[in-house]
Amino acid sequence: TAKTVHDPISTIFSTRAARSSVSISRPTVMRMRMARDSARTRATIRMRPSLCLVSALIIATMPLSSVARAAGIRLYTGEDYSGRSKIFLVDQPTLDLESGMQSAKVASDYWLLCERANYAGDCLWLWRDTPSFAKLGYRAPVGSLRPERAHIIARQWGQRGAPSRGVLALFPDRGYKGKWTAIRRLTTNITVPIRPGSAVVRSAAWRICTEPHFGGRCLTLTTSAWDLADIFTTEIKSAKPLR
Repeated sequence: TAKTVHDPISTIFSTRAARSSVSISRPTVMRMRMARDSARTRATIRMRPSLCLVSALIIATMPLSSVARAAGIRLYTGEDYSGRSKIFLVDQPTLDLESGMQSAKVASDYWLLCERANYAGDCLWLWRDTPSFAKLGYRAPVGSLRPERAHIIARQWGQRGAPSRGVLALFPDRGYKGKWTAIRRLTTNITVPIRPGSAVVRSAAWRICTEPHFGGRCLTLTTSAWDLADIFTTEIKSAKPLR
């Protein structure tokens, strides 16, 4: 016959009879609770290796498509996630894809996609699913790509305060540091020298280029970027919001 096991501490505090017949000081009750919690923790730790083994077996038996949804990026040859697709999980400094990629589903991290090998040429900075590269102004092939971990960095706005939504804020240093410059609208010829080390994008995507009228090398930002030093080694001369 199965026996019902009662928690003595719960019994003491859940019935009037127990409270009236048993007199236990609060420190004693606290020690009893700590002992009970410690025992539960030790039991959980003893179970952990078996739980890890079960998790590993589950992942090992999952189809590749299910694993890909949990990490990496999937590129599609057509817009709206159509056509053939390919999954990437790690850095790819050199890609030789048989056809251009036009959309992407991002499962984890931020991703930098660039036109040529070793992250040269025009680039696209993604952080979420993107149904059309062309609508963001990116019509180049993907010659290299890499994931970027999301860094939690405090934005140092200074006494000016944060800009309004839709404004592009360009910082001279990495990690959103230094005196930032705000770009509020389409600008075909920026006369103030700006060499961005990081950028904050608020609500709208932006395209920034190294030459006037969106010539030279361009980068499309769909979200903030904390380190642009290895992308832009020269000043930018034009910028425009995309949506």
